[in-house]
This record gives sequence, structure tokens and C-alpha cells, in this order.
Amino acid sequence: IERSIDRVESTLTHILVVDDDLKILAILRALLVPWVFRVTTLSDPQKFWEVVPVAKPDLLILDVEMPTINGLELCQSVRERVDWSHLPIIFLTARTEPSLIQQVFAIGADDFVNKPVIGPEIIARITNLMERQQVQKLRAAERQRVAPAGIELSDRDKIQSALIAIEHSLQEEN
Repeated sequence: IERSIDRVESTLTHILVVDDDLKILAILRALLVPWVFRVTTLSDPQKFWEVVPVAKPDLLILDVEMPTINGLELCQSVRERVDWSHLPIIFLTARTEPSLIQQVFAIGADDFVNKPVIGPEIIARITNLMERQQVQKLRAAERQRVAPAGIELSDRDKIQSALIAIEHSLQEEN
């Protein structure tokens, strides 16, 4: 039974939520768990780099404004680390001024959600991000499978075009 539970849990999307507001953490857990997301919550952003390697999340939800380390700083440090830079990041914020929204995307956020959190909105945004990431992984895997070693896809297309042109020339000569 434990192995079956472990197998099921390993296939669930794991979300790490970082927010200093315990009420928001409880609300997000209550919203996300019924949608079969695994949720880890963290109220102390200073422990972020202790928790991330253990939790191994598939997606981060970060609050913009937190004491000591804000969400913008966390996002920037995630994007600078090769082993974690691929993680989708959604920001939570009660602020809506255009300069903040621009800054959030400029440092590498994938999306943002306004507080108070609306259940269907955050579920849709998470689902869309995870589906997009899955498509990107499948495309990358397909490119690796199709492209011969040492030949870029664009080079392969050029070679195929040249071979077709040669084939047509040979047919015209015959």
C-alpha cells in the first residue's frame, strides 16, 4: 500500500507555495489539494533553499511582499540556478500597478494572480502552465529523438531539401 501511495504521489504535480500569510497558505492548500495537487507550504522565505531540494516542486507560487526576502528576490535567485531555472513561477500580489507587473515578468515570472485568490482562476493558471511545460518537454524529447547526433534540426532540414533537389535533377536527366 505504501509503495502504491508513493507511486501515485510521485505522479502528482507538486506545488511549493511561499507566503508569510498563514491564512493564504491555508486557503491555497484547501483550493489545490482537492484538484489532486501535492502542496507544500512555506511561511519563512529564508528557508526556501533548504526546502526546495527536499520538496522538488514542479511549480512555485510566490508572494511578492514578504519580510526579509521578497518574492521578486526569490524568483531571481531561482532563475539564476540552472537546476531550478525551468520551474514555472506564479506570483501572488494584492498590488496591481503596471510597474510591479512589468517587474514580475522581467525577472522571470510565468504568471501572476491577484489577491484575494479566486479558486477557478488559480487552478486554470496552474493547469495551463503545467500543460505548456509538458508540451515543451515532449517537443524537446521529440527533437532529440529525430535529430541525428551532431546535426541540428535546421541543418537536417537543409540537407533534406538538398537531397530532394538532387533527386529531382536526377529524375529530369533520366
